[in-house]
Amino acid sequence: MTGMFPAMNAPRADVGWIVRTTINVVRRRAIGLLMIGLPTIWLPSLLAALLPPELAPLRYATGMPALVFFGGASLLAYREITGGERVGGLRALGVGLRRFVTLFLIAMVSGFMAVVGLALLVVPGLFVLAAFMAATTAAVAEDKGSAAAMDRAWLLSRGSRGRLAGLMGIALVAYVLMLVFALLAAAIVSLIGLMDTVLPVDQLVMAPIINMALFSMTTVGATAAYVNLRTLKEGEIDLAEAFA
Repeated sequence: MTGMFPAMNAPRADVGWIVRTTINVVRRRAIGLLMIGLPTIWLPSLLAALLPPELAPLRYATGMPALVFFGGASLLAYREITGGERVGGLRALGVGLRRFVTLFLIAMVSGFMAVVGLALLVVPGLFVLAAFMAATTAAVAEDKGSAAAMDRAWLLSRGSRGRLAGLMGIALVAYVLMLVFALLAAAIVSLIGLMDTVLPVDQLVMAPIINMALFSMTTVGATAAYVNLRTLKEGEIDLAEAFA
């Protein structure tokens, strides 16, 4: 029983700090995030919308470039939060491209485990997602492979997974609100007799905007959680070591 007390008394994620930091970083680095998101989120969404029905299965492949966004945006946010050398959008995009295989493996393994957890019971699936939330940032910030990055995220999230799951709930609520806004806009357009324009505008404009906003907030939020957990458990980050 005594072995339980260190975990119970371990420092836990500061949700308020993570949310405030996420909003500030997204606001300050909006242009950089946009530069990463245009070729990795906007363009693939556009291509998916334009695919003919017989090529509809290819739409799943258009989601793959988003992994590059996750990697590049994580590094951009990490440097911004820790006060390290600023990374521009193009350079961050290059980092995401170079780490694509690692990011793909992280997404595949953690996604599979989360799906199994969600299928068995919703709560375990959410806790799995929370446990590996910081894996992408660990991969790009510490130059780790997929297995090492997931192990790092698992250890950092210990004792804070409930709070991190709550953060994911906030992101889900924000996503639902954006969808409601889009549906209301479509309803208004249809009422004024422009129904024929609703579908193209939704597919080519609204959907990519919602995806970019959601991915920006969740990626920066996961990075903020990584920095918060690492600082709480290991002290201030050594920038000279981190950016060597």
